Amino acid sequence: MFTIHYPPPAIGFDLLKGPTLSGNETLSMTAHFYFDSSIWDDPVNALQYYNFMQGKYGITGQPFIDPVTGQETS
Repeated sequence: MFTIHYPPPAIGFDLLKGPTLSGNETLSMTAHFYFDSSIWDDPVNALQYYNFMQGKYGITGQPFIDPVTGQETS
């Protein structure tokens, strides 16, 4: 018996430049989230994915809480 080994699925992003406003003002990144479907509930619709992109818990839309400070964080 032999085993076929496939490469693991992966994706990567490289933000080269953020969006610009009128003039030449460049916006910086305001939220980051590491998504691992084995830890978090899988998003099932566009709103849940959008919540994650805003730095919120995707399923409920609630903000993440920093366990050290107790403050909302994105």
